[in-house]
Amino acid sequence: MQTDNNLLTSRRWYALAAISVAAYVVTACWLTDNTPKFDDLNDVFGFFKQLALAHTLPQKIGAFFYPNNEHVTAFSHFIYFLQYHLLGEVRFYGLTLIGHLIIITTGCLLGCAINSERKPFYCAVFVIGYINLYYWDSSFKAMTAISNQAVILFSLATLFALVRVKSFALGITFALLATFTQGNGVLIWPVGAAILLLDAQYQPQRLRYIMLWLLTAVGAGLLYAGAKHTYGAPSPISLTYVIEHWEAKFIGQATGSIFGFLGSTVFSTAHIELAVAVGVLVLLAALFWLLRYRDTDWLISGILLFVLASALTAAATRGLAFGAAGAMETRYKMYSLLTALLLSAVCIEYWLPVRWRSRAALLLLAAAISIQLSAFRMVPFIQSQAQRFQASLATWLEDGDFRRQAIYFPPMSDHFLFVAEHLGVINLMQFAPEAAILPRLPAVAGQSCPPTSTPAAPCSIAIRHRGNALAVVVSADSTLPALPATITLCDTQTDAAMAFAIPKTATALQTWLIPEAEIPAGQYRVLIQPAQQAACETTLIKKPRKVVSEMRTLFKEQTQN
Repeated sequence: MQTDNNLLTSRRWYALAAISVAAYVVTACWLTDNTPKFDDLNDVFGFFKQLALAHTLPQKIGAFFYPNNEHVTAFSHFIYFLQYHLLGEVRFYGLTLIGHLIIITTGCLLGCAINSERKPFYCAVFVIGYINLYYWDSSFKAMTAISNQAVILFSLATLFALVRVKSFALGITFALLATFTQGNGVLIWPVGAAILLLDAQYQPQRLRYIMLWLLTAVGAGLLYAGAKHTYGAPSPISLTYVIEHWEAKFIGQATGSIFGFLGSTVFSTAHIELAVAVGVLVLLAALFWLLRYRDTDWLISGILLFVLASALTAAATRGLAFGAAGAMETRYKMYSLLTALLLSAVCIEYWLPVRWRSRAALLLLAAAISIQLSAFRMVPFIQSQAQRFQASLATWLEDGDFRRQAIYFPPMSDHFLFVAEHLGVINLMQFAPEAAILPRLPAVAGQSCPPTSTPAAPCSIAIRHRGNALAVVVSADSTLPALPATITLCDTQTDAAMAFAIPKTATALQTWLIPEAEIPAGQYRVLIQPAQQAACETTLIKKPRKVVSEMRTLFKEQTQN
């Protein structure tokens, strides 16, 4: 038994944790892409819109508190702002990697939660079990990768500061960060107040600490509510709605949501019954600890209180609308895995007989490894989502809207993408294949348009531009012309000419793009000259982009023709 104990206390377990982290970093770098997805449009581009509309210093500071739905994500906005000013643009690849680093930091912090001589072993278990791909639908989107993960990190850091580091000031700092990272960060205030009230280490000056804590909480709450009122939209779920649907939905759906939230771990919505069963066991174990062992370690008690409060919040929001399935989304799985791993470690350390602890600990390690490895089944889903968004953005470049391939809310998506393009926050042409973007040929002195052939030869290549698209589309029919080819645009009013080249290396493509800014609004004769073939002629009507004037009006800029 002593040999087993020495095995579990060995510092070599840290090396296993480090190997697991390295493998996750490599995987995250491989799967992460630079495409904005879902809430990225509103939160990232919406923040820069709000910042651009601000003129005074108070307004600019207020822009950082621009809410995304019910969440005031000021911390995320600071990260976007910092990256933009360091790099000159927003790069979603880098933002998403920051989210992955937050997951890693959270896993390592959890590894220090069990205050035992076997801490190296528990560190390896938590790192291996917690840092995985099961949270893919939030961890591979920039906004949620930062806010959904950082709220857990800052909440844990608050509890560590209050219980282990015994720094009240540090605890308040992290609690404020949690509050303005995501909505459920406000839950750390009542949890922290309970610790200050009941933890014996704060007995001598308990009243002073609680008063300062509560005053700060009230101030943070007022700031949060003020930001929501000033910049946000009304929540679709009101207090009146909850009261009206209390008996009909809340008792059944919300209760099932609590269990689904706590037991989702590695389960999908096809296994709701299993998740609910695990959730029941987790809830019973958490309540047993809080009722019988809470004074043993207030850090563990605080973590459990925060997770249970988050489960209640998810039940009162997602549960009312979608039931248990809504609480089993990947954005919530980190709470479930965190709690399951923590309670498993608690069971081994405090509840099992000594003679069983080593064997149970090794079983827990095997379970953590299984969680880590089984999470790789999420890879196809991660890749599929990235491909769908890349394809939708490529379509948007050609059409100027999402009508042909809508995978989000088209009006909202269009608006914020136009805002981002107008403000220069991101180069959206990067989402077109580089080989498909046609280079403009240098102007030749005295170049003029050739006369129209009689009759004009029909073209196997078409050219068009939709009103708000970022690109003029050049497309070939089933008969690909001989390449290289030259496309000459002749303005019918000024007789000015400009030329673009389709290189020979583009033979694998049948659609090419010209950035619309390269071609002024007007009517054009288009002459297409394939290699060693007769030239053909077609036309292009290039209308002014309506969105240009709209954006200039929005940002109070002088409209130009």
